[in-house]
Amino acid sequence: MLAKFGALYDANADIRGWIHIPDTEIHYPVVQSQIDGYYSSRNFYKKPSSYGVPYFSNTARIYSPSEVNRNLVIFGNNTNNRQMFSQLTEYTHLEFLQAHPIVQMDTLLSQCGLEGIRCHGGEYPGRPSGQFRI
Repeated sequence: MLAKFGALYDANADIRGWIHIPDTEIHYPVVQSQIDGYYSSRNFYKKPSSYGVPYFSNTARIYSPSEVNRNLVIFGNNTNNRQMFSQLTEYTHLEFLQAHPIVQMDTLLSQCGLEGIRCHGGEYPGRPSGQFRI
């Protein structure tokens, strides 16, 4: 595990990474629970929250470098108030994409800057509306 995740792991062993898009409000831990969708209505500390916290599906494999899926879906809420993933709607504008082409997604095991992301807003069965996957 990367040293920078030590304190976060002590606070919540469900931590699996951190997502950050430079020059935006998107700068959050990414968690994973055995119960799919658990964090859509809970914060990092497992307390009820309408904001939720970004999370991986319970089937995502991210436990060792050899197991990491090549395509990972991160679920998060669109709060429409520049909190959580609401700024992802800006990717519909070419200027925003050009200004923010890199998503920093660090897992417990490695640091990674991603280009060519795909954002999709929509409703998913069993999850609140207004979520995005990237």
